Amino acid sequence: MPHGITTEVDVSNDVVKDFAKLDKLIAQLKGKPARVIYDGTEYGVWQEFGAKPHVIRPNKAKALSWPGAEHPVGAVHHPGNPPHPFMRPAIEHIRPALKDGWQAVLDGTITADDFVEKLATDAEAIARSMAPYDTGNLSNAIGHCRPEEFR
Repeated sequence: MPHGITTEVDVSNDVVKDFAKLDKLIAQLKGKPARVIYDGTEYGVWQEFGAKPHVIRPNKAKALSWPGAEHPVGAVHHPGNPPHPFMRPAIEHIRPALKDGWQAVLDGTITADDFVEKLATDAEAIARSMAPYDTGNLSNAIGHCRPEEFR
């Protein structure tokens, strides 16, 4: 389940990690000029906020296996990882444009929806560039969508 951050409101770490709260927030944004920036993976949140040591076990299979593994294993003892923020810094990077751009919306130079789309596109590009390199397809899975399209 991917995590997401909205550019319309400030989102606390608590909301981002609590999928029920996130779903409720996104539901409130439906039909508004808003976008959800998402990581598209189940492990992005653990890259963003870090993870404590934990055991990884197969969900449906009897063992875990991956390219280069010596043999299938029943569990992997993951040592945890420090935070590697990429989503929050991307949002912080576009925050100044958020303030300045609303004046263009008020002046009628750009629609609110087009402005929010530009911010989301910029944030997505920044998050992709900041995503940790050692997480496989994470940077390729980062995207954005309208709240109605999320999930």
